[in-house]
Amino acid sequence: MEFGLGLAVAVLVGAICLLVGTRIASMHVSLSEILIISVVSGLFTMIPKVGGPFGAVVMLVMLAKWSDADFWPDTVANVFVAQLSAFLAMHFLTPVLLNLVQ
Repeated sequence: MEFGLGLAVAVLVGAICLLVGTRIASMHVSLSEILIISVVSGLFTMIPKVGGPFGAVVMLVMLAKWSDADFWPDTVANVFVAQLSAFLAMHFLTPVLLNLVQ
């Protein structure tokens, strides 16, 4: 149960970071597309050893396909910032969530 909850929180945080990034960069991507991108890339991230980079590449390809922005630098920078923001948010959010669950 904790694994599923952790994955759901990670996907939600990733979706929020990606949503904020696309709105700041004025990229036209719908909320449903952002949720699909986050779920699919989050599932690919669960692959052992190669999941992190592979999930980022999946996010990059899907965002490039569904957005109207240029691949370089808009999409690449957005994915990089979204991944970094999600990582930092999860790093600081995990202890808080674990204290709530216990």
